[in-house]
Amino acid sequence: MSRWRLRAAGRTERGPVRALNEDDYQFYAPHDLLVVCDGMGGSCNGRPAAKVASWATVERFQRGDPAGWDPGDEEPDAARLREAVAAADHRVRRVARFLTGAGAAIVALHVAGDRVSIAHVGDCRAYRWRCGALTQITADHRLFAYLRANGIEPTAAQLAYAGVLVRALGFGDALEVELHAADIAPGDLYALCTDGLHELVSDDELAAALGRVDADARQDAPRRVVDELVERALERGARDNVTLCVAGFTRDPAPQVSHGGMAPPRVPWLYNPSGPLPDVPRALSELEPHEVYARFGELYRLIMGDD
Repeated sequence: MSRWRLRAAGRTERGPVRALNEDDYQFYAPHDLLVVCDGMGGSCNGRPAAKVASWATVERFQRGDPAGWDPGDEEPDAARLREAVAAADHRVRRVARFLTGAGAAIVALHVAGDRVSIAHVGDCRAYRWRCGALTQITADHRLFAYLRANGIEPTAAQLAYAGVLVRALGFGDALEVELHAADIAPGDLYALCTDGLHELVSDDELAAALGRVDADARQDAPRRVVDELVERALERGARDNVTLCVAGFTRDPAPQVSHGGMAPPRVPWLYNPSGPLPDVPRALSELEPHEVYARFGELYRLIMGDD
């Protein structure tokens, strides 16, 4: 019997309020890898942070098993995914040297054999639909969730910062990646999304939509549900960017098609040096225009250089 392969549909939208889309997603079909990122630090910083994080995860994952992997510690594919997210963190920290406050939340899913692995940092979420029930796999790394998990009732002052992340790529002294692994059951569906989606679309609505995918054998069913839920979030005013990916599994050996922001981050993509520079970040704001253009080349080499 052929192995399970990932089949995914995804969509990301800027929304009616934000000036730029600071979300990014990648479905890299050759390695059955799906990545969703949400950039932070303002539109000028969050956009490149998310793009770099998603691309670096894919790029590092392609290199194979991490050096020094101990088979007694964790599953090889979970370890490989953790290593890829750690590489993304390293690259985002490079970006933050130029773009103050740049950071990103990430959730990534990989399929190998009959197992699925998920890596997560921040408040992007992974859900699983199985046998008519929806389960949130990841826990938000927000201050409110952290306090509740440790039996602390938030004070009124703390509630004002309840949405602040306590874990993210590019922040803190050491990265801690949350990992999950599970067997694949026939009919399983996974949804990966940013907070722009899960704050406006309820779990009940997501469950109902995934239930329709489960009951619909047509190839485009995941795509239609992704469009439906993203449009719903947009109609509700979406003050944040909105990104949703829905993934199922197939034993069809025919290759799937990669999609999402599959081009690596490049300097022209970041700030379009051929035209006026929008909202030059503080780290570059004191430079003369010709000096700024030169620093973009330096930024690109810093981001994409060897680890």
